[in-house]
Formats: sequence, structure tokens, C-alpha cells
Amino acid sequence: MEWASWSAAADRILHSPNMPVWAAIAAAVVFTLILIIALLRADRSVANGVLGIVTLLAVGVAGFAAWRLFVDGAGPALRSADASRSINAMPALACVDDLAGDAVQAACERALFGSPETVAAAVSYASTRLAQLTSKGDVAAANKRMTPELDRLRRSIERDRYGLIAYVLTAQDRCVPDQCAAFQSLTDPSRIAANMNEHLYEMTVTRAAPSWGVGSGPLAAAAPVPGGVLGVSEAPSGKPVNIDFATSSSIPPISIMTEPAPAAPKPAATAAGAPAASG
Repeated sequence: MEWASWSAAADRILHSPNMPVWAAIAAAVVFTLILIIALLRADRSVANGVLGIVTLLAVGVAGFAAWRLFVDGAGPALRSADASRSINAMPALACVDDLAGDAVQAACERALFGSPETVAAAVSYASTRLAQLTSKGDVAAANKRMTPELDRLRRSIERDRYGLIAYVLTAQDRCVPDQCAAFQSLTDPSRIAANMNEHLYEMTVTRAAPSWGVGSGPLAAAAPVPGGVLGVSEAPSGKPVNIDFATSSSIPPISIMTEPAPAAPKPAATAAGAPAASG
């Protein structure tokens, strides 16, 4: 049990973002020198065996230091590239950065919560940005390598206008308003804690959900169009129609061999058109 506790403690130290890489290398070098000096006074066979072990440990520490340098240098760049691709695919995610001003941000809520797809993307994007900030360690460690981009990221997360950060911390890290490890990376977590208490994200989703799919989607696309609209006539359906046709008994007989009856004589001219009476 004692070895397991030491191993867990060493793992936390090695993976802590507050531990500089040069400190790990310096400690390994000092430890190696002490062992070499002690082994030079010991038996040669024992010294050779222990020196071989020390060499392997030194190689491992050097590899770990190189890996930490790569992660610290390339990790933020990779996360920034992922964030840029997300914004290019869904421009509404730029609203999460909270850089456009109050007038624009008020309208951004309709864009972010307009569909379940954009809401899910916004939550994922907020989680990525939060991980980018917490990877720098606590406030003191982050301030030692502060950049304008990191300062904007921290201030944007602390504002948490739509409650996304509060929801991510509650659902993902099981945080509560008065206890959360991620708060160590923030200078002022009060807004996020208030959003946790008020359930701002959940209330916004509840308010926006009834409008999802209204006026769009498969149901609206399948709505029937009345025939004859815009000059388009309805196509024949191919089904029989119910029409009463005249029967032969209802048609009077006609013979083509009989002479037609002479036309009736025209009426005589009126008295006005007749010759005037004599005398």
C-alpha cells in the first residue's frame, strides 16, 4: 500500500501543470550524481548493475521531459486549430467567445439555442475552451506565461454569459458552486457559481426547446401544395373517376334515311310593310 501511495503521488507531481520541466530534469541529474558517487565506492559488479538501472531511468526522464515540452508547446496550438475549425463549420459558436459586444451577444442567444445541434456544439466548444485554460494550471502559474490570447480566454470564461461553462463544470466535473477545482484557474468565478445556482443553461434550453423544428424540417417539407398554385396543375392520379355517362335509352332515335321536315314559313310582313289601301 505504501508503494502504491508513493506511485500515485509521483504521478500527480509529474502530470501537474505547475511543475516545470527543468525542475524534473535537474532533480534527475542530482539524483544520478549522488548514485554515481556512492557506487564508485561500492563493489564493481553491484556498481555496474545499478549504473545500468540509473541509465535507463535517465533515458526515461529525458523522454518524459521531451514529451512534456511537446505537449506544452503543441497542445494549445492543436486546441486552437480545433476551435477554429469548429467556428468555420458553425459560425454561431463565435458567440461563445463573448467578444462582439452586448448588442450582438443578446441576438446571439437565438443563434446558439435555435436548434439542438447548435446547443450540443456550443457545449462541446465551451468544454474545449475550459480545458485550454485549466491546462495552464492555477492563476499564479498561468500568469507567469500570460499572453493576450490567454487573458481574453480567461475573461470570456469568467463572464459565462449563457451558462455553458457552469453546465460543463456541473455535468462533467461534478462541481458545486462553492467547491470546484477549475475555480483555481479563474480570478473571479462568482458569475459561474451564480449560473450554477440559477441553472441558467437549463432554463435557456427549456425556453428555446418548443421552437425547435417549427417551420422547418421534414414535416414542413412534406406539407401538401394545393393544385393549380403558381400555374402548376395537379398531375393525373391514375385512379378511376366516378362519372355518370348517358345511356342509349335516354337518347332519342334519329334516322338518316328520312327527309328532314321543311322549315316553317316565315311570318307575313306586318301591316306597316303592306301596300297602302286604296281610296
